[in-house]
Amino acid sequence: MYLLTAAEAPATRELPEWGLRAEYWVDGYTGGGSYDDLTASGSYLYLQTDQVRLYPVDAPVHVARALTARYRRWC
Repeated sequence: MYLLTAAEAPATRELPEWGLRAEYWVDGYTGGGSYDDLTASGSYLYLQTDQVRLYPVDAPVHVARALTARYRRWC
């Protein structure tokens, strides 16, 4: 049940020398759907991203419901 209701923030990296925070919107990679690239506990060995977004370091954090990958602003 946790996975269906949890709200997760994207992977981030702060870049203080520029006053920015990078958000990486990632998905697990399963090698073409075979699921051979999962650990015994079910975590992904590889991640993929199609978006890297830059925000001011003090901007609101975005979150997404697990399994939907639809990020929204955390108020």
